[in-house]
Amino acid sequence: MDKKENLLAEYRKKGVLAEAHRGNCTRNLVDNTCRAFDYTLKRGADILEMDVFSSLDGELFLFHTGMEKVFLREDMDLQKLSSAQIRKLKQYNRNGELTDQGIDTFEDALKLTKDRCILNLDRCDSIFGPVVELVKKYGMENQILLKSVPTAENLLRMEREGAGFMYIPIQRYTMEGLKEAEESHINMVGIELTFDDPEMVSPERMKAWHEKGYILLTNSLSLGGRTLNAMHDDDLSVSRNPDDGWGWLVRRGFDIIQTDYADKVVKYLGR
Repeated sequence: MDKKENLLAEYRKKGVLAEAHRGNCTRNLVDNTCRAFDYTLKRGADILEMDVFSSLDGELFLFHTGMEKVFLREDMDLQKLSSAQIRKLKQYNRNGELTDQGIDTFEDALKLTKDRCILNLDRCDSIFGPVVELVKKYGMENQILLKSVPTAENLLRMEREGAGFMYIPIQRYTMEGLKEAEESHINMVGIELTFDDPEMVSPERMKAWHEKGYILLTNSLSLGGRTLNAMHDDDLSVSRNPDDGWGWLVRRGFDIIQTDYADKVVKYLGR
């Protein structure tokens, strides 16, 4: 099956898709864990976003590296630990309480999600090769969406290691690298857009991208003082008026909304 058609078919069937950022945690369920993934899938999420990294000895795990102090309460770099060391660790929830949840492997997530959803893999542009090989082991090529900032190095790696896989460039406040991504020998199916100025995603641009067949993804995440979406975000949607947050993104023409409230987005979309 053509990878591009797989995602497009999913979109045509359901309309706008809800993507769960790191699986969406709850009071005790921790980000980037299979428990969180299973929880949000059962509540209607279409896509799971997850962060993949490699241990020192080459095993693939799930964690947003750089947040070790938050979830492990230690100043460390997981990428410098062996898989055996990583398996001994337990994570803290957002209340600062120690849980029984360890750091799950990427293989755990593949087993859990086979034939259930699309996986949007983040922060793994330097390890596309090992990621792709493990995905192929489970025959899940059509479920995987790879992404990266479209630097020359990343695009070359994608051509070499991720050929045929669905790919979207991450355009952070700029169109730099987009033309190069379009001209590369990769299966570019869409664009992820981060913007503080609505003109970056003007109706004219959105229409032109849709005419090229691209799926358009944005983040409704709320990050304090920094905006990913010209302030049409999760905070606005859940605390005031979702029509001004998620609704604005839908009306603008986005096909996928990555959110920390996937179940609420699904409900807002009327599913």
